[in-house]
Amino acid sequence: MFKNGKVFGKFNIIDFFIFIVVLTLLLGVLVVKMGVFKPVSKISKGVKPVEFVVVTRAYDITAEKELFVKGEKTFITIRNVPYTELEIVEVQKENMKEMFFNYDRPEVPYLINNVAYPNRFQYVVTLKDKAQITDDGAVIGGNKIKIGLPVDLEGFNYRLSGMVSDVRIVDDVKE
Repeated sequence: MFKNGKVFGKFNIIDFFIFIVVLTLLLGVLVVKMGVFKPVSKISKGVKPVEFVVVTRAYDITAEKELFVKGEKTFITIRNVPYTELEIVEVQKENMKEMFFNYDRPEVPYLINNVAYPNRFQYVVTLKDKAQITDDGAVIGGNKIKIGLPVDLEGFNYRLSGMVSDVRIVDDVKE
């Protein structure tokens, strides 16, 4: 490749374009790493307390002790990445129901506990945390907390998958 300290061969146009692309990529990485460029969605409006509701799927649970207790903590995993323990603000435990058509009033179906699965429950758990508020929403653990986000709740004797169904900034909630 080198002959008498000089580059062997000629520098063609393809090599020139490859050099320009690599140089542009390196400069782009430097600018982003130095913090010169900040995307609009990353502009923070401060840290505020948020509450978000996680609805679990139907699980067969025969444990005598309640899994979720108001005031206790549960460990949360967001998109398969462990985050931290969060305080449980509210818990609803519901038996799975079967829906039957109501011929007298079609807009109001019959909801009856499913006797085939007496131990099948769905949980609605409200959790509290502090989040960075951006134009795109609340961000905790590097993840935007939005409706539909997959979340796992984990304790000493359980690990249940669920989905975020509501997000509230506590300052905006009027009681």
